[in-house]
Amino acid sequence: MKIESADGKGPLWYALYPSPLGDIFIAAGSAGVTDLSIRANEAAFLERMEGRHGAAPLSRRSSLTRVFDGLDRYFSARPVALDLPVDLSGTPFEIKVWNVLRSIPWGVARSYGWVAGRAGNGRGARAVGGACGANPVPIIIPCHRVLRADGSLGGYTGGEDIKRALLKIEGVEFSG
Repeated sequence: MKIESADGKGPLWYALYPSPLGDIFIAAGSAGVTDLSIRANEAAFLERMEGRHGAAPLSRRSSLTRVFDGLDRYFSARPVALDLPVDLSGTPFEIKVWNVLRSIPWGVARSYGWVAGRAGNGRGARAVGGACGANPVPIIIPCHRVLRADGSLGGYTGGEDIKRALLKIEGVEFSG
């Protein structure tokens, strides 16, 4: 599913998803998922949502059922394409990178350079790292599937331990 820029209209809803990696808070509006935070503190998550969206989301799990179903499948290590609708804001380059990341299938890892080339900036591996760090919906946009050219992990906003765990769930081999 192609990513477009966030429309910023209508209410946001959020819910807690208890994952094997810790609590995940998810926010979504009428156009799709806007935020996903792994091991988040609820108060900090709500404060960040207010800063990003101008209002704190309302609590309602039922509006996120499809997201929860996808995450249930993901964390049971069953291949799943999380082609959920997303509603994101980012620079034109970030949006290009996020679209490339969504094309990387379950169980496959690519290098930062590979992603940069597909996003139209063959020398922009570091910029891809920045776009991965700015990704507001990890797992749905699988930035954890991006490794250094030597096959080592590279960074991850949620921490290397989470990146390792996500890659292990998918059976991806990496060095280091």
